[in-house]
Amino acid sequence: MADNILYKQLFLLITLLFSSVYCKSNSTFRDDKSMKNSLVNNANITGNYSGVLTPMVNGKKYADVNCIYTITKTDDNKMDIYLPPFQIGSMPGKLHIDIKNTTFTTDPNGNILFAGSQDQCVYLKLPLFTIKAKGTYSGSLKDKQFNIQIQSEGKIFFLKSFKTDIKFKGIKE
Repeated sequence: MADNILYKQLFLLITLLFSSVYCKSNSTFRDDKSMKNSLVNNANITGNYSGVLTPMVNGKKYADVNCIYTITKTDDNKMDIYLPPFQIGSMPGKLHIDIKNTTFTTDPNGNILFAGSQDQCVYLKLPLFTIKAKGTYSGSLKDKQFNIQIQSEGKIFFLKSFKTDIKFKGIKE
């Protein structure tokens, strides 16, 4: 009789183990439609985007700057976003943006979205040195239109801080 109870307990344990593995494997299953919403067609994204950049530094709005952002593929769904150095007003240096390995996804409406923060993605290049600043960014792409907003804060020799808020709207060339 003790053997019979042991076999029943063993059978119950094996059944529970099999059920948990089976249920776990089924719960991670995704259909083709959900996969399409999460994957991005890199060929539609990479390239140059020409447009207008609207800069603000320390709360002061400066004149718009015509510029070209470049998006390059680094890995599946990951891209680099680069803006070469540009001048804002009469400041002695130039800013440039270099966002590395940001993830692009799509929403159900077909918008391509990205957002994140990086310790070094906004650079202020001065005559003798370059200051690297942490930045947060978010943006979207749809119908060849690229929008991005980048906010950053940095310090010059731990004395003077600067804050930037940069917005860009452009069209794929």
